[in-house]
Amino acid sequence: VLLLISFMFSAVLGIMLILAINYGWFIPYYALMLYWHVEFSTAMTIITVIHISWHWQYYLYIFKKIKTVEK
Repeated sequence: VLLLISFMFSAVLGIMLILAINYGWFIPYYALMLYWHVEFSTAMTIITVIHISWHWQYYLYIFKKIKTVEK
């Protein structure tokens, strides 16, 4: 849930920032939005690393299964 929430905030802010840059839209709190976009992205990265380290055996099983199917 935390990964999803951090992704959603980061994605929405990122899209708004892209639209502001590409279309020249004026956003009054551009710097604040950029700050929170980076913060949520950092949180998402940390949560992803924790999630992968928590479920590393599951991912290892999937990759072993894929490797066996390819033979």
